[in-house]
Amino acid sequence: MPLTARWLRGVLLALGLLTTTLVAAAGPDDLPAADQQAFWTPAEKLVGFRSMAQLYGGDVVHHGARVMPLPRARRELEVHFTVTGSPFDVASFMEHNRVSGLIVLHQGRIVLERYGLGRSEHDQWVSFSVAKSMTSTLLGAAIRDGAIGGLDDPVSRYIPELAETGYAGVSLRQALTMSAGLRWNENYADPQSDWVRTLSLATPGDTRPGVDIVAYMAHLPRVSAPGTVFLYNSGNAQILGIVVQRAVHKTLAAYLEEKIWRPLGMEADAYWVRDRFGRTFGRSLFNATLRDYARFGYFFMHGGRMDGVSILPDGWVADATRAHLQTDWGNVGYGYQWWVNPDGSYRAIGIFGQMIFLDARSDVVIVTNSAWSEADWDPGYEAVDAFNRAVVSALRPDDSKPRGSR
Repeated sequence: MPLTARWLRGVLLALGLLTTTLVAAAGPDDLPAADQQAFWTPAEKLVGFRSMAQLYGGDVVHHGARVMPLPRARRELEVHFTVTGSPFDVASFMEHNRVSGLIVLHQGRIVLERYGLGRSEHDQWVSFSVAKSMTSTLLGAAIRDGAIGGLDDPVSRYIPELAETGYAGVSLRQALTMSAGLRWNENYADPQSDWVRTLSLATPGDTRPGVDIVAYMAHLPRVSAPGTVFLYNSGNAQILGIVVQRAVHKTLAAYLEEKIWRPLGMEADAYWVRDRFGRTFGRSLFNATLRDYARFGYFFMHGGRMDGVSILPDGWVADATRAHLQTDWGNVGYGYQWWVNPDGSYRAIGIFGQMIFLDARSDVVIVTNSAWSEADWDPGYEAVDAFNRAVVSALRPDDSKPRGSR
């Protein structure tokens, strides 16, 4: 597409004068610049968030022949709620939060499923940091498989290059709870932040040298005693992904396919981006269809079980989803790469509006995929939190219902 036409198309999209349906049919010339992901415009996000496999090198996570059924309820759930005095229903919530996909499971049945922004049920959408919760789950599976000794093992047992660095003495448990104690700047809008500088992805045709996350993290100073202070650190999550990959001798994508994607019965292939050193990008950039995100959430909430047998260590889900530390985000705690609410529900959260919300007490799974204009947008969080509360209230009007299995 000529430059002038592409510019005009972007302007029309930003102004809402061109339907997002056309975005779904975007060709190679319409893809945003791969090396500018942190700074894509709202119009570019609509294309890029569903096109990661076209932009970056990575691995297909293949689904199997059997599909885990998700039967549909006879009636679609209606949801009405207010946010700061303004009334919302499902349609207005999706418009306000720029939601591309929304699904609610109750007791394993689909009670609500909607799509927006030109996305269909067959389109993948990027997870961003929702992937961290998947990486931590695979770490648990590696413990169950005997490839990792336990959470009190030092990180340096699996990455010896970190033995004489700020990671000295840091355990896997401390790394999982974002309390490794290293200095880190997670600012998504700052080109010089640690988060942006380590966004070193496998990008076809880009011959610039990549940033090796192991070498980068090895040079970071310690600013607090391990296990004492919560500091959200995506580089640390990437290190955990490398721990798993070295322990099981395969990529996270391959291990996910082996342990969960094929045997659980996902209905579509997924895709996980690699870094420039051939390693699955364990902190982010997993891509799947909406219903398969919901299947993962349901599987995890019910103890990581398939055919009655868990792939996780005994008690893993309960321990992973309790607040080991309090965060700097209100009264929310943090577990093993899961955000834990005071009422016991918990979330996998990714920037720009990605979320898997799980409430075992009501046996509810809620997945939202979005394209916020800002990475962390307070009005968006307020709206999605209110939506989640309204769904749970509608499906569990009192506490007399039995708790779902953890």
